Amino acid sequence: MDIEKILESINNNEKLGNSFSQSVYLIDKDKILKMYNNVDKGKNELDYLNYFNGNLNVPGVLDSGMYDNRFYIVMDYVEGENYTDEEEFVLEDDMYKKIGALLGNMHNLDPLKEATWKSYMLYRVERNYEFLKSKNVDLDIDSCYEYLKDMISTLSYESHPMHADFRMGNLILGENPYLIDLESVKSGDPVFDFVKLY
Repeated sequence: MDIEKILESINNNEKLGNSFSQSVYLIDKDKILKMYNNVDKGKNELDYLNYFNGNLNVPGVLDSGMYDNRFYIVMDYVEGENYTDEEEFVLEDDMYKKIGALLGNMHNLDPLKEATWKSYMLYRVERNYEFLKSKNVDLDIDSCYEYLKDMISTLSYESHPMHADFRMGNLILGENPYLIDLESVKSGDPVFDFVKLY
């Protein structure tokens, strides 16, 4: 696939989304091109798209690679509704059951990679600790930091794939639901996929 030619032919009307980590384009009305600002996130999504394909409803991968120092994936366009987190919506009971089954099937798969959730949480605690220290916050930051590190280190769970950004905005709802935006998928405790659903 000639990505340079595709990018030259894309106009702003075909841009489906943009975030700090990626740009998403509709090409030829049946394919999606995702250009990643973070190569590791793009490669993680590619790994999980390939791993989940055949086990879960996810878009099929057509091509991937590097272009202009950015990682890209070309995947099938999935027809259906995509709700933003701010939209109010009501779905048929059957669709809620299908979404639950899709998530449950993902959580029952074996981990693709080493358990990464715990190391990710420790990394986030470290970054927040450094930030708070730089702001001279009037708290016992050192004790909080040590407590959180200890708590995370002692967590015990059976490791399975978790989306790590599961919400209605990361589903395409047609006859069956499809999981999208797999760049943050990690192995860890699946219970954390329910955090953004409150």
